[in-house]
Amino acid sequence: MSLVKREENLNKIYDLATFFYGSGTNFVEPLRESLNLIRTAKYKYADIIFITDGKASIDDDFIHTFNQVKEKKEFRMITVNVADQLEEGLNQVNDVQILLKSFTTEEIDEANETLFSI
Repeated sequence: MSLVKREENLNKIYDLATFFYGSGTNFVEPLRESLNLIRTAKYKYADIIFITDGKASIDDDFIHTFNQVKEKKEFRMITVNVADQLEEGLNQVNDVQILLKSFTTEEIDEANETLFSI
């Protein structure tokens, strides 16, 4: 799957990604589960594509642990943020954060390359 240049499809992706199911956002639990999977994998160079609405916090201990495993296992984390602004806290653990709402048609090719070159 890849993002397409047609504006109506990008709007559909944004609408789907921003639909609210009534629960809160938690960065630590899904990232902790990702770390557990990566730690037990026999291969290096895993990647995490983290899609979020960008409204949660990460404690310093988790950031430290996450970055240690990231360095040891040599994986990347790309955040796709569907909120109205970037979440600076995620920049302490990810490699790149893409603000989906700010995509222009020209940026879609760059996002395809970033997200789907893994």
